[in-house]
Amino acid sequence: MRLPNLFRLLQKAFQSRGFWLVLLVSLVSCALPEAPGFTPPTPAPGG
Repeated sequence: MRLPNLFRLLQKAFQSRGFWLVLLVSLVSCALPEAPGFTPPTPAPGG
């Protein structure tokens, strides 16, 4: 893979709103695992 192509791909990713939306959602889900109305992917304790 050529570096210029990689940089161009990263530039497109940073300019895309979907990239930032997914990044924001992932950060929020990691930072607030017990936020109101949020269902964690892990099963509830006690089965």
